[in-house]
Amino acid sequence: MIVNNHKSKKVSKKTKKNNNKKLVLASIFVLSLLILGAASLGKSDPTKANVASKSKSASNKVSSNDAASTVSQPDNPTGSSTPESSGSAPGKKGASPATNPAPSATSDNVVSGSTAAPNPAPTPEPFSINPPYGQINESYACGSGFHEFNFTASITANGPGTVTYQWVRSDGATSSVAQLVFSSAGTQQLYKTWSLPGPQDFYGWYRLEVSSPFETSSKADDADFTMESVCP
Repeated sequence: MIVNNHKSKKVSKKTKKNNNKKLVLASIFVLSLLILGAASLGKSDPTKANVASKSKSASNKVSSNDAASTVSQPDNPTGSSTPESSGSAPGKKGASPATNPAPSATSDNVVSGSTAAPNPAPTPEPFSINPPYGQINESYACGSGFHEFNFTASITANGPGTVTYQWVRSDGATSSVAQLVFSSAGTQQLYKTWSLPGPQDFYGWYRLEVSSPFETSSKADDADFTMESVCP
């Protein structure tokens, strides 16, 4: 009995030793599998890795933008300034009084560094006259003897210039062409005399005709006269 127990103890120790070896080998095998699996995961698709890195970068960028906007956004959502920031409220610390802008050194109508162009001289009006006005000092005569009828014609000009004229009377006679010079604006008068013997019955007139600066004349019935051989 004693011998058999000794043998059985030896067999039990040997079996236990073998089991321990198997357990160690199994542990080493499992550990190897884990190492190989981790290595295969580390060698995954590089595209997925890049996508993951880009996603992470974008997430970080969005986070930084949110932080920046949070810092720069004012407390007042409407954008209007508070009395403290505008300096309009008295008694607030940090408020500065409003100041008027400095006046401009140059006038609004004058460009700095340039000279104003002189105003152009006004264009003078062209020389012109009013129609001459004729009149007579005596419009009626009767009886024998010579009678003189005196005529006057007035010409008014708007400035310096020359008027060309001649006298014309009712019997068809005309004077020579003459000129009247104006040194400035004004009125000048021309005179003419017509002598007639009497007694006779006669009706006549004198008229001043202008050919320059344009054609015009006095009215005949403003300087007409009547002679009668027999006085009433």
